[in-house]
Amino acid sequence: MTRDTVALETPADFSPPPEWKPPAESSLRDEVLIYRPAINAARSVVRALAFSGFLTVALGGFIAWRVTSAVNQATGGSLATLGQAGGLEGAVNGALSMAGKAAGAATEAAMAAARQGAAGDTVPLLCSGNQTLTLEGKNLTLMPGVPIVASGNCTLRLVRCMVSGTTAITVKDNASVIVEGGSLTGKGTAVVLTENAKFDASGGALLTGETTVSANGNASAVLRGVSVVGRHVAIAATGNATVNADGAAVEGLVNGKRKR
Repeated sequence: MTRDTVALETPADFSPPPEWKPPAESSLRDEVLIYRPAINAARSVVRALAFSGFLTVALGGFIAWRVTSAVNQATGGSLATLGQAGGLEGAVNGALSMAGKAAGAATEAAMAAARQGAAGDTVPLLCSGNQTLTLEGKNLTLMPGVPIVASGNCTLRLVRCMVSGTTAITVKDNASVIVEGGSLTGKGTAVVLTENAKFDASGGALLTGETTVSANGNASAVLRGVSVVGRHVAIAATGNATVNADGAAVEGLVNGKRKR
């Protein structure tokens, strides 16, 4: 097919026809061609590339979440469902929606694992709400940090557990912690009790720290048949807090007075 030169330069007043029908000898003779400016075509290409790149990032972020079972339960399936989305934009929206659900599910799963002490020694262990947890023979260490935090109306029982951290355990709100044997070791304060917290230690447990037991607010503690060793302060109670250590072997300052 030959081409005829109509003009060396496009006239200033030239306006392309909205539709063009190829000549009879053309293989496209039965087609009606619609004129689209090159700039619009370029924009379409850029838009498609942008969406495809964004989809790749979304999918990569989604795959990075490691709590597979929680993700599948939250999303009702796997990444294969993205292929059924209506078009590229639908796939992107689907990926973002699934990723959001996965993030929430992964967070909940991680928190649940921490609360339950999954894999034996997961920290921090968080006991909250109305939970009742019992741990036996666990070794929980978080340095620096607080390996155990009890809050709300939680009841936590530690049996022959070895716990160590900057602070071994923090008990607040209306939470109750029962320690039977084992040890609580703090690089700073070993046991911090605030608000209405309750703490009971027995069974030959060893409590050690720079300040071993710090009780504040309306907190209360009972120490029976345990050793409380404070490198500086063994027991410090302020406000309405009370610490009954009559049945404990205490070494260090107790509310400002040396006890040995």
